[in-house]
Amino acid sequence: MPESDDKQVLMPDAESILSLLEPGGAVASVLPGFEAREQQLRMLDAVAGVLADGGLLLAEAGTGVGKSLAYGLPAASLALAARERVVISTGTINLQEQLVEKDLPLIREVLGGELSFELVKGRQNYLCKRRLHLRVRQRLLVEDKSSASLDAVVDWAERAKEGSLSELNLPMPDGLWSELCSDADACLHRRCPYRAGCFFVLARRRAEEAQLLVVNHHLLCADLGLRRGSDDWQGRAVLPGFRHLIVDEAHELEAVASRFFGAEASRSGLIRLLNRLTPRKRRGALLESSDMSAPSGMDERNLQARQAFEAAFDGLADWVQSQAGGGGGDLRLRLTEELLAHEGWTAVRESLVLAANQAEALSDRLTSWLEGRADLSEPESKDAEWGGVARALEQAARSMRQVGEVEADTGELVRWVEIPKGDPHRTRLCMAPLHVGATLAESLFSPMRATVLTSATLATDGDFEFLSRRLGLDALPQEDIHQLLLDSPFDFAQRTCLAVPTDGPEPGQSEYPAWLSTAVARAMAVSQGRSLVLFTSWASMRRTHENCLRAAEDLGIELLCQGQAPRHQLLERFRKNESSVLFGTDSFWQGVDVVGPALSQVIIARLPFDVPDEPLLEARMEAIRAEGRSPFRHLSLPRAVLRLKQGFGRLIRHRNDWGSVMVLDKRITNRSYGQHFIDSLPPARRIEAPLDAVLDELLAFFEENRGRS
Repeated sequence: MPESDDKQVLMPDAESILSLLEPGGAVASVLPGFEAREQQLRMLDAVAGVLADGGLLLAEAGTGVGKSLAYGLPAASLALAARERVVISTGTINLQEQLVEKDLPLIREVLGGELSFELVKGRQNYLCKRRLHLRVRQRLLVEDKSSASLDAVVDWAERAKEGSLSELNLPMPDGLWSELCSDADACLHRRCPYRAGCFFVLARRRAEEAQLLVVNHHLLCADLGLRRGSDDWQGRAVLPGFRHLIVDEAHELEAVASRFFGAEASRSGLIRLLNRLTPRKRRGALLESSDMSAPSGMDERNLQARQAFEAAFDGLADWVQSQAGGGGGDLRLRLTEELLAHEGWTAVRESLVLAANQAEALSDRLTSWLEGRADLSEPESKDAEWGGVARALEQAARSMRQVGEVEADTGELVRWVEIPKGDPHRTRLCMAPLHVGATLAESLFSPMRATVLTSATLATDGDFEFLSRRLGLDALPQEDIHQLLLDSPFDFAQRTCLAVPTDGPEPGQSEYPAWLSTAVARAMAVSQGRSLVLFTSWASMRRTHENCLRAAEDLGIELLCQGQAPRHQLLERFRKNESSVLFGTDSFWQGVDVVGPALSQVIIARLPFDVPDEPLLEARMEAIRAEGRSPFRHLSLPRAVLRLKQGFGRLIRHRNDWGSVMVLDKRITNRSYGQHFIDSLPPARRIEAPLDAVLDELLAFFEENRGRS
C-alpha cells in the first residue's frame, strides 16, 4: 500500500466512471434492463470526487437509489488504478451478503474481472481445527451428550471451504461452538500443528491480498480499538492497513461503537467460564479431561470463585429489584451518584469486589502455574486453553471493578445493571461511554484520507446536524465535509399512502392496547395478510399477537411473531406465504427486504420513541440538558424520526412495489412535533380520518392496486 498522503490519488475521473452507467454502457452490457437513475449518478459523482480529492461525504440515499453501485464503482476504480485498499463497513448481514454475492461480482465483471474483494469476519466465526481435535479426544475420556454434533462438525471440517459458522449451517448445542471456534487467548500461533490449514489464518491472508474489504461495524470498531493512540493505519491491526473508508448504514455506527467501547460482566458468563475448568456435572472440564496433572487446589479455588460470583450477583439482583421494583419484565437500573451513595450499595459493592478478587486469584494461580511449565513440546496440551481461561478471568475481574467498584457516576462513563425478564440468573453489570463522537472523529475519521458515510436514513429536518453531532463530525474541519441528500426515485405519491386513524386513544392511555389489537386485526383483513406490524415493545407485540390470533384464524391468515423462530426463518416464511402477517420489534424496523406483493402494508403501532428509562439514553439526555439544550428536541425526537423512516422504508423495495403505511398513533397528527415525522417521510398520499373511514379508503386503495406487477 502506498505511504504517500498526497491530496490527489491516481484514479479514473468521475466522467469515465459515470460513462459505465450510460445506456449501452458496461453495466447495461452485463445487467440487461439496467437504467441508471439521476440520484445514483449524482451520488457516484460525489463519491468519486471525495475518493479522488480526500475529505468526508455524508450522503443520504433513499430507497431505490442504488447506493451500493454508486459507491462500489468508484471504490473499485480507486482500488484498481491506485492500488489503494478500500474498506466498506455495513450494519447488517443482509447488506454484506448483497455486496459480496451480487454487487461486487457485478462490479468486477464491469471493470474487467481483476477486482479482488473479501468478506472479513470476526475471529470467533471460524472453526479452530486444534480445538476440534482436542474436543474429540476429550469425548473419549468423559461422557459427552454433544457427540452427534461433534461428528457432524468433524465431517464438515474435512470439506469446508472457509470454515466459518455461517457455512456450517447446522444446529449447535448451547456453548459448543464457543469451545470449537478460533480464540485469540487460546491460540498457539506458529506452534500450532494445524496452522497451515487454519481457517482463520487463511481468511486473514485473503484479506491482506484483497483490494476491497467488506466488514461489519463491530469489526471496524475492533480495528479502531487496536489502532487508537498509535496513529498507524498502514500496518495490520484487526484489518490490514487502509486509508479509504465507506460506512454504509452509518446511522448504526454510534450504537455499535458505544457497545464495543463499553464493558460487561454477567453472572451466566462468569459461571460458564468457570465451567470450562470444573463444571458441576464434571463433564467436559479442562482440568478433568486433561492428560496432565492440574495445579494443586484448583477445584477448591474454582468453587470459592463460583460461590463468590453467585453471592455477588444474587445480592446485586436483590438490591436492584428493591430499587427498581419487581415484575416479570426487563429491569434496568442506572448506577447514578445518588444510588451509589445508598446505604445498601456498600454491601453490594463489597461482594462484587470480593468476587473480582476471587476471579483474579484464580487467574493468577493458573498463570503462574503455566509460566512454571517448561514443557510445551506437546502443542495439543491444555496449556493454551487454560491460558485462555486465565486471561478471560483477568478481564472479567477488571470489568467487575470498572463497573461495580465505582464510587460515583462520573463524567464520561455510564454504568447500569440489567436483569432480563426479571431473572436473577441473567443479571449483568454494564458500562458504556457517554459520548463516542470524539473517539470516532479523532481516531477513525481524521486518520482517513477519504470517508463516505451513507444510509437511507441519515438526515432529520432536511439536514445532517443530528448525525454530525452524534458522530463527532462537528469537530472536524468543515471545509472537508461534503453533504448530499437524495430522494428515492420511486413514485411514492402514486404507489403509497400514509394512513393515520384519528379517533383512537393515544399510547399510554388504558384503552389503547385493546384498540390497537382491534385496529391491527381489521387492517390485516383489508390487506388480506401481506403485512409487517412493527412494535417498540416486546410486551405490546406479544399481547397484540395473542389478541389477533382468533381473527387471523377466521381470515385464513398465518400470524408470525418475532421469537417464534430465528429471524431469517420467519422472513422466509413471510416471503413465501402471501397470506401471512409478521409481528416484529427491534431489528425488524430495518434490514427487512421483501419485494413484491408479500409485503403490501406496514403497520406501525406507535411512534418509535426510545424507552425513557434506558440508562445510556437517560444519561445522554441529562448531558444535553446540562448544555442548555432540549433533550427531546436534540436527541429523542431525531432518533425517533430516523427510526420511523427506517420502518417506512420496509414497504417499497422495488419500483413496481406499492402499499400503505398505517401509523396507529395519532400524535403524529395532533402534536406539534408530529410534523417532523411527516416531513421526513416520502411524499405518500395522506389518509387522516376515523378508523372506519381509513379502512374504507384503504380497501379501495388495495382493490385499485391489486394486479399491479
